[in-house]
Amino acid sequence: MGPSMEPFTKEYKLVKGLTDLKRGSLIVFVATIFNIVVLSIIFLIQGLFPLDFTDVFSSSPLFFSSLIMAPAVLNLLGFIYFYNACKYLEEVESSQFGVGKIGSILMIIGAFLILVFSKFIPGVNLYQMAFESHEATFGFSIGELLIINIVLETPFNYVVVLGSIFFGLMLIRLGEYGQVSNLVNKAGLLLIISFAMALVPAGAYIGSYILLAAMVILFMGAYKSIKQLNSEQT
Repeated sequence: MGPSMEPFTKEYKLVKGLTDLKRGSLIVFVATIFNIVVLSIIFLIQGLFPLDFTDVFSSSPLFFSSLIMAPAVLNLLGFIYFYNACKYLEEVESSQFGVGKIGSILMIIGAFLILVFSKFIPGVNLYQMAFESHEATFGFSIGELLIINIVLETPFNYVVVLGSIFFGLMLIRLGEYGQVSNLVNKAGLLLIISFAMALVPAGAYIGSYILLAAMVILFMGAYKSIKQLNSEQT
């Protein structure tokens, strides 16, 4: 590590921020895949075997609750990594990247409130309501939580979406900064689109796949940028 990469320098903080972005994107990616697979299986079973959802979920409530809540917890963890990344990046260029910290805080608050709120509502009733109202959706990788928002129209989803807009804007700016790969810029744009589509039941399913693409591109962009910055110090 060269002198310019010593702690407290802009280059060091940039690399630390990019590293946390890479970790956060990987966690959100895994959560999204997990959620899509779980809900796909549930919907497939329902399609092949038209059973009463009350009987299905009440037969093993702990098992189904664990499957549904796992991606929600992973997403929250990913958002926390995004917040840590924004703390470093804000110190690099506060006027450009400070908005990302605000966005990540809103995402954490919104996701946490949704997670807490969902614990007071039986998951079986939510799924039953979702199917009966024809608004069942794979969500934007928060699974049951987004179904809660769509069916019950809680305001917490809008907090997460607003935060994602701020965070995505920061990524767009970051992708235009110095030696940072412009892939980060593209990831920010896709991130905003994916979360915005979650507001529309018909678009939430597509939005989850756009979010997958955004996380892959963000991971690649962060990895490429870190490699470039480190190579310049050797």
